[in-house]
Amino acid sequence: MPTLISPSEHTAPMPESHSTMIPWRVVSHHAVKTTKPIRLVKWEAPVPGTFKINVDGSSRGNPGKSGIGGLIRDSNGAMIAGFSVSIGFSDILYAELFAIKYGLELAWKKGCKKVICESDSRDALQSVEWATDVHIYRSMIKKIRELLGREWEVRLVHTLREGNQCADYLAKMGSKSRDSGYVWHCAAPALSEQLSKDAAGVTYIRK
Repeated sequence: MPTLISPSEHTAPMPESHSTMIPWRVVSHHAVKTTKPIRLVKWEAPVPGTFKINVDGSSRGNPGKSGIGGLIRDSNGAMIAGFSVSIGFSDILYAELFAIKYGLELAWKKGCKKVICESDSRDALQSVEWATDVHIYRSMIKKIRELLGREWEVRLVHTLREGNQCADYLAKMGSKSRDSGYVWHCAAPALSEQLSKDAAGVTYIRK
């Protein structure tokens, strides 16, 4: 059964300024190139002992009613936890950053010590890596960096939408939710088909 999240901090704050540059390195997704102008994309399972978090943000209007979603999977592609949360009114960048923070927090609580965190938002990942002193979401970025600095191994990786479909589904669910949101401590039934496709290595064409 999912855990219902009560209203708390899931509301976007006023934009801020004053942040600094730090040397976090973001890894780009390696899609398979073909002779035609298309790429083949799939979700790739982590190696044994490592967990993968896929996260996404959704904003219905940008800015508009927003949500975040994500899930943690093991080396077999099995979902061990996930979340779908309404965060109120925000723009897409704030939602994407919030999703990264929430996903890392959930993985930490679950005791994951080796983690790959995938997001399809290059803007969010670059903000974490190279935020300037005029960045509007300094507080959120600071929280993410504090999580990254804990005693564990974490890589932030950019993926493509086709390889992030489960997180996309959960984020959109969050943006449409009338509740604050849910956390699953097992596989979410609505994701069973896509989870199976990802675990089987189903490939998608990105033109």
